[in-house]
Amino acid sequence: MKFTMKPILLVALVLIVSIVLAFLLLSSEDSKKWAPVWKSASSLSVNRQGLAAVEVNGFIYAMGGAMGTNFLKTTEYAKVLEDGSLGPWMPGPPMNEARGYVAAVAKDGYIYVIGGGHGEAGKVLLRTVERSRVLPDGSLSPWEIEKNSMVFPRRCAKAVLVDDTIYAIGGFSGDMLNNVEHSRINADGTIGMWFVEPEKLTEMSYISGVKNVDGIVYVAGSHEQRAGRATRNVEWSMVVDEAGFGKWQKTTPMQVERFGQGLIARNGRLYAIGGLNGPSFIDSIESAPILSEGGVEQWTLSTSKLSSPRAMMAILIYKDRVYSIGGAGTNVVEYATFNEDGAIGSWLTPEELETIETAKRKQAEQASELPNAGLVLKTMHADPYVYLQVQVGPQTVVWVAAPAGDYKADDKIRFGGGAMMTNFFSKQLNKRFEEVFFVQKVRKVE
Repeated sequence: MKFTMKPILLVALVLIVSIVLAFLLLSSEDSKKWAPVWKSASSLSVNRQGLAAVEVNGFIYAMGGAMGTNFLKTTEYAKVLEDGSLGPWMPGPPMNEARGYVAAVAKDGYIYVIGGGHGEAGKVLLRTVERSRVLPDGSLSPWEIEKNSMVFPRRCAKAVLVDDTIYAIGGFSGDMLNNVEHSRINADGTIGMWFVEPEKLTEMSYISGVKNVDGIVYVAGSHEQRAGRATRNVEWSMVVDEAGFGKWQKTTPMQVERFGQGLIARNGRLYAIGGLNGPSFIDSIESAPILSEGGVEQWTLSTSKLSSPRAMMAILIYKDRVYSIGGAGTNVVEYATFNEDGAIGSWLTPEELETIETAKRKQAEQASELPNAGLVLKTMHADPYVYLQVQVGPQTVVWVAAPAGDYKADDKIRFGGGAMMTNFFSKQLNKRFEEVFFVQKVRKVE
């Protein structure tokens, strides 16, 4: 006997199923609560400090950086999934040169990696630019070194794209820089000659946060050369003619001194995320309303924070989600979104929130253990730091910069991971360090 269903019964059944599914979906969404926390995404294959990252066609690309004293030429990429998480990171073709503390921009399917450094203590400063084409499947073509190199070598510079022109801002070329140079992208994707602009920044720009907001470029924070402190300075300018930017102008400073932070913009607000304030890593986030004519209003510290203090990472926005990628001593990638007030965080089920809180507690326990140990050989004081020459192995001696404290030779200490600064000069001490690790915590041990 053949079974048939009348059309009206079929329509009713479909309607009931649709209502039930909609109810279940709404119930699921209603169970989610806003929390000022970040979600974990797929981790990078290696730690990358001072890397560059860009998004192209729904893929995120990570290039270069440093892993301890090892400068990287490797690249990798991951697809952004519908829920904002990332697929697995896949290896891309290596660059022609290792590049740490590097900058990058993307335009019309090409990625441009700009400057950086490598070699012992990062002393090899690069003025070259490499270019790769994004292929239809998201992979990259082999990297090519562009014919036209920058006028200045630039490590720890930042780059922005305004229309069809790349602007390289600040950095280090043997001394900290406050100048800008630019190169126009040709129709075939190659770049033209670089030109140094007549207008200079009001302050040196070294591992600053830089962001283009509708043609107005903001530079926030830097490393203060004399004492090794961070700065709160924020300045802005816009391109006015073929010579480049007009006069750079200071605007409202940030609440917190920062360098090595991320700088993003969304819905008329500028956000500064993480960084270093000198000796200490920062997990705080602050934002300021952007003025239509340029500049920002008062900065406000957010209740939202990074999941842990972090610096030298890459920060970018894609589809209303913000991604924190790598950083000093880590391969961690995290993402978050924004609520109606512009705060950064996530919508989470109770189970997701408990998982994140458990991971944070475990992370805090591991941080308190301070994994590195050594014997202090020598101390040098330069407020707000103390520089410690530490023997960490039979033939291994390192310099560690920590918040000022009462340390002396022959002290046994434990210290956490840190941000490595290469070829660092302290004017207070009148001393150049080939390598120094800036750490947040040091503890004496018996």
